[in-house]
Amino acid sequence: MVGTAVRRMSIWVLFIVAAALPACFTSDRAAAALTEPVTLVAVQMQVQLADYQSPKAFDAAVQQYTKAAMRTRGDGPRLVAFPEDVGLGLVVMDDYAAVKDCGSWGEAASLLIGMYWPQVYEIMVQYGCSPMHALLLLKGDRVAQVYYDTFSQVAKEHHVTLVAGSAPLPGPDGAIYNTSLVFGPNGKLIGTQRKVHLIDLEGPLGLDLTPGPLEDIHPVDTRVGRVGVAICYDMFYPDVVEKLVAEGARILVQPSFNPQPWDPWQEEDWKRGIWTAVGTHPSVVAGVIPMAVGGLWEIAVEGVSSIVGGCFDTPFDGYLGQAASATEADIVAAEVGVPKR
Repeated sequence: MVGTAVRRMSIWVLFIVAAALPACFTSDRAAAALTEPVTLVAVQMQVQLADYQSPKAFDAAVQQYTKAAMRTRGDGPRLVAFPEDVGLGLVVMDDYAAVKDCGSWGEAASLLIGMYWPQVYEIMVQYGCSPMHALLLLKGDRVAQVYYDTFSQVAKEHHVTLVAGSAPLPGPDGAIYNTSLVFGPNGKLIGTQRKVHLIDLEGPLGLDLTPGPLEDIHPVDTRVGRVGVAICYDMFYPDVVEKLVAEGARILVQPSFNPQPWDPWQEEDWKRGIWTAVGTHPSVVAGVIPMAVGGLWEIAVEGVSSIVGGCFDTPFDGYLGQAASATEADIVAAEVGVPKR
């Protein structure tokens, strides 16, 4: 009796599944007709001081990773995203020989402040800022030019939408923002995003950066759809995420620089960011997290880059792709469908 009941139940379940399949396929075909494929790529870049010894060295590193990103499989227009603080090391590019043997970031910064003390002091008096902030202002225009030129040229050469991680860039009235630039396939700057919520490393006792204004947060219209960039910690804050989603972001990008060991607690805690944002906002198609690994002096960074999207029902956990390691360079790519415009 039990065996007969089980067989009858199995047949009934198969009948229900079979009846549902045409509707699912029809739904998939209908969805495909309303979307177009795009390929999203997260660059897990190995940060190392030698890549910042000159503009040429920095360009070579960015080119190497971009070429690897362009070799990944996927149809449609392509977005390539680099990690947060990819441009931070450019602060030392004209003084690499002087700082390369320093034992820490603090030692290197102190050495540079001493080397440029008259100019640093003048900036401190002008803006009432710390020596570190003044140093970043002193170096800011040079950093901005190399950062901009490198990523603009790479975007144009590879004809790709490029989220250029971030760099400490000068703003008005003596501000220094953790800034992400977005370039179109023609190499033109199409978006600028400044980090709103800073971590301790970026605070008064660290880099002494300026928090970006929340009202300046806006998604960017790109060839792959409307993209919302929230730099690292910003993606953990509802004020930033809700603003991007409310303004129509279809793809979220979280360039990240995590100065902590990537242990099980960190891995789970990071789900509060883009993983949660994509999972709770149906209008968002996918999220991209390019994470830095390696580090500068004693500032070590770890993380697993990933692309998040789709249904979060069991057994699918939301990840369309993840890096193989939290400490080694990698490229993560996934093809998704975005609504046609």
